[in-house]
Amino acid sequence: MNFQARDFEYSTKNIPLASKNAFLQALIEKTESLIQCMRWKPLFFLNKNSDDTTTKETYEFKSKRSPPHVKELNDFEDCMLDMIQRVEFKSNTHSNSLQKKLSKDVKEIREEKSIFVKADKTTNYYKTEAKDYVTLVDKNVTNTCKKTSPKVPDMITLKDKTIAEKLELDDRVEVSASRDSSITLKDHKPDFINNPTCRLINPSKSEIGIISKNILDRINKEIIQATKVNMWKSTNDTIEWFKAIQEKDKHAFITFDVGDFYPSISEELLLNALDYVCLKIHHHHPTRPPYHHRCEKVTPLPPKLPVD
Repeated sequence: MNFQARDFEYSTKNIPLASKNAFLQALIEKTESLIQCMRWKPLFFLNKNSDDTTTKETYEFKSKRSPPHVKELNDFEDCMLDMIQRVEFKSNTHSNSLQKKLSKDVKEIREEKSIFVKADKTTNYYKTEAKDYVTLVDKNVTNTCKKTSPKVPDMITLKDKTIAEKLELDDRVEVSASRDSSITLKDHKPDFINNPTCRLINPSKSEIGIISKNILDRINKEIIQATKVNMWKSTNDTIEWFKAIQEKDKHAFITFDVGDFYPSISEELLLNALDYVCLKIHHHHPTRPPYHHRCEKVTPLPPKLPVD
């Protein structure tokens, strides 16, 4: 396999200037979304004395319903729409050197028949042939996953539906879309050129996983309170812990790398961990099926790309 390193010499988070039509389309979509969100707050405020006080656990899923029109926001909404109609554009001359380079690189990438693959922990990109990329993805998928019947995704979707209906979330949870898996290259590993290793990225994730994560976050919070262990969820928490350590010169850090961390979490290991929680803090949650269901997922292979 031949990998040609490509350094763009700028952050790939930079955004090239969009066309007038693309900008207006995005502006209209975002404005409509803003107005839709803002209608909910006055609606609840104006109906706070309503007799309907029923609430249900939504696990942070947003409602798919559109809020009704609120007449008190008429003037505001009219001003927002009028502001969009009066937007003026300067001539797009790309006088900025960065924008010129961005446009040039975007054009080059679109015309290039090879594939640019992002590095895992560095800012590098690597150009490689399509057939080599597909081979590498296939190797990484089959390394941790086994091939199965095309009917399995439909079976998982039916289980998703059952769980969503049981939790009365079927009007909020979307059907999982099948998206091709991808990879990033671990160019910081030894002998990368001769033996490339990758991080496998599977974007085809069921939204039921959001429910499981929400429940597990609550359990983790209770574990921390019960066991007093250090479990940081933010950089600030880690920094505050480090500042509180006395006599830092007498302590040391240990660094290690866990290979195939997520694939190593088997169904049995997960259930044993949940049983430990039950014994440790006497926690018995009625919605255990989402945990078990997350042990089943599909990692789609990319299509066999045509190669000249």
